[in-house]
Amino acid sequence: MTKTRDNDSWLSDLRAGGLQRDIALVDLHGLLHRALPQGISRLLSPENPAFESLIEDTIQETLLKVMDRLETFEGRSQFI
Repeated sequence: MTKTRDNDSWLSDLRAGGLQRDIALVDLHGLLHRALPQGISRLLSPENPAFESLIEDTIQETLLKVMDRLETFEGRSQFI
């Protein structure tokens, strides 16, 4: 089950390293996996064989960008 976090908690957990960061990344992956299919289905039919792999590729790219740019997050918007 995904832990409820505010921006500060997300940042703290993702910066922590080790198991704490791993759990936060799994939680973020789950949140993205629940949200992305609806948006992607506007571009690609869920019946398309590439649908699931596009979702997973998008999630992986997003997680990489989040971690790469974590220090630039200013908190002016809700993290997720």
